[in-house]
Amino acid sequence: MNASVSFFCRYLRLLLAAALLWLCGSGSAMAAIVINSITVNGGSTAAVAPGTPVTVVVTVTLTGGSRWRSTYFSTSPGSSINYCSVSPDISASGTWSVSFTVNAPATQNLFSLNVSADAQPSCNGNQGSDSLTLTGAINTAPATVTLNHVRILHDGSGLNCSPETVTLRACADASCASLFSSAVSVSLPAALGTWSANPVTFTGQTNVSLSRSSGGTAVLSGTVTSPTATNTSLVCYRNGVAGDCNLVFGENACQLDAVEVGAGPNSPLFTRRADAPVVVDVLTLINGVLTSNRAGDVSATIVDASSGTCSTTALSPTVVLRYNSSNLGRRTFTLQPSVAHPNARIRLVSGSLIQCSSDNLAIRPSSFTVSSTNASQDPSAASVSTASPLKAGSSLFNLAAASLNGYTGTPLLAPERVVAADVDTGVAGARGVLAGAFSGAAGGTASGNGFTYGEVGYFKLLSYGVYDDGSFAQVDAAKNECYDNANLGTRFAPADPNLVDASGRIGCYFGSAESAFFGRFVPDRFAIGPALTFTNRSALPACVAPGFTYMGEGMAASVPLLAQNAAGSTTFNYTGRFNRFAAGTQMDVGAINDAPAPGVRTPFPRCGAPPAHPCLLMGVISGSFVEGEATVDAPMTVLRPAVAAGPYEFFKIGIAPRDSDGVALAAYDIDTVNVTAGAATRKLIASTRIRHGRLNIDNAYGSELLNLTMRLSAQYWTGSAYATNVLDSCTVTAAVGAVPAPFTMTAYAGGITSTNMKPSHFMGAATLTAGVGRLVLAKPSPAPATKGSVLINSSIPYLPGKGRATFGLYKAGPVIYVRETY
Repeated sequence: MNASVSFFCRYLRLLLAAALLWLCGSGSAMAAIVINSITVNGGSTAAVAPGTPVTVVVTVTLTGGSRWRSTYFSTSPGSSINYCSVSPDISASGTWSVSFTVNAPATQNLFSLNVSADAQPSCNGNQGSDSLTLTGAINTAPATVTLNHVRILHDGSGLNCSPETVTLRACADASCASLFSSAVSVSLPAALGTWSANPVTFTGQTNVSLSRSSGGTAVLSGTVTSPTATNTSLVCYRNGVAGDCNLVFGENACQLDAVEVGAGPNSPLFTRRADAPVVVDVLTLINGVLTSNRAGDVSATIVDASSGTCSTTALSPTVVLRYNSSNLGRRTFTLQPSVAHPNARIRLVSGSLIQCSSDNLAIRPSSFTVSSTNASQDPSAASVSTASPLKAGSSLFNLAAASLNGYTGTPLLAPERVVAADVDTGVAGARGVLAGAFSGAAGGTASGNGFTYGEVGYFKLLSYGVYDDGSFAQVDAAKNECYDNANLGTRFAPADPNLVDASGRIGCYFGSAESAFFGRFVPDRFAIGPALTFTNRSALPACVAPGFTYMGEGMAASVPLLAQNAAGSTTFNYTGRFNRFAAGTQMDVGAINDAPAPGVRTPFPRCGAPPAHPCLLMGVISGSFVEGEATVDAPMTVLRPAVAAGPYEFFKIGIAPRDSDGVALAAYDIDTVNVTAGAATRKLIASTRIRHGRLNIDNAYGSELLNLTMRLSAQYWTGSAYATNVLDSCTVTAAVGAVPAPFTMTAYAGGITSTNMKPSHFMGAATLTAGVGRLVLAKPSPAPATKGSVLINSSIPYLPGKGRATFGLYKAGPVIYVRETY
C-alpha cells in the first residue's frame, strides 16, 4: 500500500472515531427520565387482600435537565387502579426513590403494575416520560394452601343470663389478611360452660356462643384438631387487641338492658354522635328474658365505662320514665350526650336495682374544624403581598383540629385532600405537599406546631383532609357496630359517616369540613438551573468561545432561575400573580476583577450618571417565572474609558436575585464589592477577560491602477503597551450581507476624492484570525490624475483606529528593476 492510500485510511478511521464520540457524547447530554426499578411492599410482588393499600417505591434517574413532575399508576389486566399522583416534582439530575401509597385492585386476580414517570404535571404522557411494568406485582387472589392459626374474637364481657357470642376465624397467614379456604376443626374447653357447638367444624369464619349460670371470668382457649396448623393453640383477640383471653360474665343487664330501638335483650349498641340524641329502648327483664311485670320508674344515664364497671360518671342528663304492664317491658328513651366519649354504657336504675347496658358504645364527634393561628393571613387566598409570608417546606406553622369536648383521639392528615389556590383565579387547583402530625386531643381539640407546606401561595383542606380513622370508636369498630370506608385518607372523599346505613349504623370514622385557605407561602429559596450560559462578545453570534470581551462591547448572561422549596423541589405555583420577582430591578448583577495578587481587586459597580470607569453598564434585564422556572437574560457592557485601562484578566460576574418577599439564593460565593475580599455578596455565574482594545490600521500605498491591501491587527492594552490580541478571531472587518464594512473614509487629499473612492470600495468579507487581518480597497474609479490619499477610520466603537491609504505611489527605496504592466 502506498503512503497516500495509507494516510487516507488512517484519516477515515480517525473521522469515524470522532463521529462515534460525537454521537455518544450528544446522546448522553440529552434530557431523559428513566425508571430504574419498582418495588411493591418492599419486594417484586405483594399478596394482599383486595383494596388493601400497598406501598410502591419508584426509583428514577434524571439526566440532562429533565424533570419528574407526576406519576401515573395502572394495572393489567384492567382494574380499579387508574391513578395520577401530581408528585414528586424533582428537577435535579441524579437518581431518586419516591414512595407512593396505592390501593390494590378491589377484585381478586394477579395484576401487573404499570408505572409512568412524566415531565408534565398532569400525567399526560407527552415528551419527557418513561414507563415500566412490574409483572405480577399485586396478588389479590386467594393463594393459601396451609392454615396458620385460628383466632377467637370476643368483646371481654358477657351475661350469665344470656349466651355470649364469640367468633372463630381461620387465618391463612400470621396477620390474618386472608382466610383459610378449607374446613377447620377446633376443640373448645368444656369446663368454661356450655358451648353452642363443641367441637366446631367451619370454613373461614363462624360464630359460637358460651353460656354460664354464674358470674366470673372465663379464660378462653382451644386447640386446632385439623388440619395441621402452624400454631395449633387458639389466639385470643379482645376488641381487636391480641393476647387478652379473659371473658368476664356478670349479672349486669339481666334485669334491665338498653338496646337499639326494636332490638332484643343483650344485643349491640351502635356508635352514636355526640351532637345528636341517643335514642334507645330500655327493657325490663327476668334472667335476661323480656317481661312486662316490672312497674315503677326507671332512670337512664349515659356513663363512662372505661373502667369496666357501671360507673356514676355521667355523660348525659338523666331521663326517667315510668313502666307498667301496658309498656310490655319496653320504653324508648332519648338521651342527649354532653360530651364525646370512646367507651360508654347506659346506666339504668330502678329503686335499689342498678344495672348497665349489656353492650358499650362510642360517642364520637361529627366533624373537625381546622384552623391556624400563624398561617391564616388571608382565608380567601386573594392577597399576594401579606406582610409575614411562610417559606415553602421550611417555615413551621400550626394547625388545630377542633371537635367536641371529650374527644381524646389523634386526628390524621390526608395529604391528597390538600389543594392549592389556583395561580390565576384563586380556585382550588394543583396540589402541594402538606406534612406534619397532630398530637392527641385535649379538651376536644388536637393541634400540631410542626406542619410544613411545600408550595407557593395558599392551600386548603377539602372535606376529610383531617380525619379520625375510627380509632376513637374502637370499642364499636372491633365489633362491627359502625362502618368503615376504603376512601378514607385517599384523594377520594369517603361516604358521609353521619348517615345511618341500612343496618342502623353510622361510620366509625369522621373528618373535617372543607377549610378556608391557609398561607401565604413563598419559595424557600432561588436556585440556578443547570442550563446557565454566558456569551462573550454577544453581538457576534458566530463567535465561538473567545474567552474575552472588549470594554465597550456587549456580553450577556442567560440565567435559569428555579423557585424551590426547602427540599429542593420546584414550586410549581410561583407563577402568575404569585410570582414576586421583577427581573429588571431585582436580579442584582455585580462584577469584579479578582486578580490573585493581594490588593489589586477592582470592583465594577453599576454605572451612574455620568458613568465613570470602572463600572458595569446593564442592558434591559428580562425574564419572568412560569411554573416556578425563569430564564433571565442579562445583557451588560464594561464601560470603555478614553484612556487605556486594564487588562482585567480575572473578571468575575455574580448575581444576587431577591424578590419582593426577600426570597434569595441559598448561598453566595464571591464578593464583588470590596477591594479587600470580605463576605460573599453574590453567586458566581461567569468568569472572563475584559480588555481595552484598539484596531491598528497600517498605512498603505500603491498604484492608483490596483486594489490596495491594508494590514489590520486587533490590539489590547497590557498595562504598559499595546499588543496583538491573539484571542480575537471573531471581529469582522468587511461588509457582510446588508451590513456595511465597519469603516469610514475622511480627510481626502490630492486626486483621491469622495467621487472616486467611496465606502463601496471596501471589498469582500473578512474576519480577523489570531488578532490579525487585512482590509482591501478597490482601486479608485475613475482613476485619479494625480496621487492622493484617504484616511480609513474604524467605526467599531470598542476597537477604534485609523490608517491612511495612498494611491499613485510605489514603495520607496533602492530599485534594481521595475516593470509595470496594466
